[in-house]
Parts: sequence; structure tokens; C-alpha cells
Amino acid sequence: MPKEANWSAYLRVAGRQHGVLSRAQALSCGLSPAAIGRRVASGRFELIFPGVYRVLGAPESWRQQVMAACLWAGAGAVSSHRTAGALWGLDGMPPGVVEITTLRRLRSPAVLLHQSRLTPRDATAIGSIPVTDSTRTLIDLGAVARREMVEVALDDALRRRLTSLKLLLARLDDLGGKGRRGAGVLRSLLEQRDPKKPPPESVLEARLIGLLRRARLPADVHRESGYRRAGTDQR
Repeated sequence: MPKEANWSAYLRVAGRQHGVLSRAQALSCGLSPAAIGRRVASGRFELIFPGVYRVLGAPESWRQQVMAACLWAGAGAVSSHRTAGALWGLDGMPPGVVEITTLRRLRSPAVLLHQSRLTPRDATAIGSIPVTDSTRTLIDLGAVARREMVEVALDDALRRRLTSLKLLLARLDDLGGKGRRGAGVLRSLLEQRDPKKPPPESVLEARLIGLLRRARLPADVHRESGYRRAGTDQR
């Protein structure tokens, strides 16, 4: 492959992947091992994980780190847990941590790794980044996040119809139910929710309802006490 074609091909791949590509991808674009080595030596490629490079000029970002971690972890690896929650834009799940689920035994100080088998229905992609689907993401969050954080994320996902109570309960049963780490947290939250009633309309309302539940008061007390819902006036 001509040098100009090599340049265009690997830049296109990196451009789709937040400025990073794997060694295997670089080789498939026609670069030889020696050519990759020269680019690393000259600074045109920066090694950020074993076998994963950032292309010179690509701005650093959290999504870039997530993409690079998935490439490093190899085929079948996906971003998961709090990282997946942030990628889905769930309330209470800001970008920051990089968490990956893979079958391989790996270690890195920059990545929190979970070793688990995922089925095809558990995985999807947001842009170019492989990620657990919204249902599996919420189940996984129960194992790593505080109950209050899981509750806020759950209500947001239900409000945006990213999943449903029926789907979550069915997938919990498929994954082993109470024997799975964190499953009890999500199951208890699901059991508190009435499928006939809409989820809270905001984080503030969700938190208030949570407080009422913990105080063993009916969740509808806030409406009777003059609590102002979004878009309405308190009278």
C-alpha cells in the first residue's frame, strides 16, 4: 500500500475512535511493524496502553481513554458500570472513572477491570465506544455504586425509557438473581416501584420520594403537601 494511502487509512480509523487506534488496526491499514516503530519514536504515535496509540494532534479526553481501554482489553471488551452510566448520560453518573468488562485477566492502574462473560444482548455501542446496554448497566451499578446513586440512575433510565421494570427484572433473573453481587440493591429498588405509575420527573423529586420511603411514608405524600412538580405552580 502506498505511503499516502497508509496515512489516510489509519487517520480515518483513529478519527472514528476519538484519536486512538490499536496496533492490529494500524497493521491492517498497511503500516509495517517498522513503520509503527518509527511513528512511536518520532512522536506521531503515543503509546497509551500496550498496543494502543494516540495519534499526534488528537486532543486528550475521557472518552478517548475509555475507547483506548476497550481496544487494549481486546475483542469483546466493553465499557461498563459507572463508565457505561456516564456514557448513557444517567443522572448521578459523571465522567471520570474508566471501567471495563472483559473475559481477559488484565491489570492497569488507569482502569477498573471486571472479568465477566457478556451475551450479545448485553453489549451495544455509543458512537464508536462499546458499552453495556442500559439494562445491564443498571444491574452492574448495584455492585459498585451507593444505593442512592443507583436509585437516581434507575429513575432517569425509566423516565427516558432506556429500559423498563419488566426488562430489568427479567434480566436480573437470567443473571442469577440474588446470588449476583449487587443484584439485591437493584431488585429492592425495583420492588418499590409501581409499573402503573410514571417515574419521578426530576432528580429532586426522585430524592424526595426516596427520603419518604426511608421514613416509611407513602411516596405520594409530597403531592398532598404542596410539593411543586416541574412545570407547575405551588398553590
